[in-house]
Amino acid sequence: MEGVPEKQWRRDAIWSVIVLIAAISFLLAFATNVYQTITGEGGEMQTPELAGKYVRIIIVMLSGGALLLFGYAAAMIAGVGLFRKTDTEPPAWNLWDVARAAAASYLGSSALANAGLAVAGLITEGRLAVDETSAQAIIVYTLILHVGIVALAIAFVGARGGSARSMGFTRRHWLRNLLHGIFGWLAVLPVFYGVMALVVWSLGKLGIEPRYNPVFPAFKETGQPWLKWLIIITVVLIGPVTEEVFFRGFLYPALRRKLPAATAIVLNGLLFALIHQGLSEILPIFVLGVAMAFLFEKTHSLVSCSVFHVCHNSLQMAIFLLTMQ
Repeated sequence: MEGVPEKQWRRDAIWSVIVLIAAISFLLAFATNVYQTITGEGGEMQTPELAGKYVRIIIVMLSGGALLLFGYAAAMIAGVGLFRKTDTEPPAWNLWDVARAAAASYLGSSALANAGLAVAGLITEGRLAVDETSAQAIIVYTLILHVGIVALAIAFVGARGGSARSMGFTRRHWLRNLLHGIFGWLAVLPVFYGVMALVVWSLGKLGIEPRYNPVFPAFKETGQPWLKWLIIITVVLIGPVTEEVFFRGFLYPALRRKLPAATAIVLNGLLFALIHQGLSEILPIFVLGVAMAFLFEKTHSLVSCSVFHVCHNSLQMAIFLLTMQ
């Protein structure tokens, strides 16, 4: 290409192929997930039936959340200064950097997880049970994906001359932001569960059983205590923090370079929902993604959205453990 150095052109061409392959792979996986949900193949995980005392606790939380949601809305309409933005510099990276990091981590994590399981199978001479292999495959893939995507995000930011603060790594107003994470999560809970109930009802009318995160069935399948603890830590802490670094700290600033806040928030929430691939989860997770992107826009800090995410995943894990049969 005229005006473009040959090495740079080749590098861009290679990255374009990698991103294209990752996009096609993701779309195929998403289509397969939707097909299995509609046809009932691949196993289902029903909505847990909560005992009476747990229902009462949830009702109290939802009632408090509704009041907080009303309070947030009233305060913002009245112009009360609820949020204190942390000064930050414009992002030095762009959406192409985000696409490359996502593609490399998505393809790399799959390759490494499969290679690791193949080696484990050779070492144990095939003695791993099928359910153990499934559980280990899911958690290995999840860990490599989350850790890898954050490492690549930080590498791309560093290569562009960006700083940690521009990604939202800051301790300024940390206590206020921590409280926003907790109270913001509680305020969104009524909307989240309302949307989830509507989705489950709609799918039920269509005769479709909801399918949820495969990490939870993997937890039930494995008999290894260390693997159970690793799944809990991943779901409650590692997953939420790494996802916030990527989606809010890395992706959102790149979106804001080109888009107004409202559009960037909605698009960020949509991409966050789609990456989870569950047909029954897209709308509820979209609500969470929009809320966390909104918090990041208002605070420019990963503290608020990370605390929000940790609280939500902790509740989901607690409900699963309390109702697991």
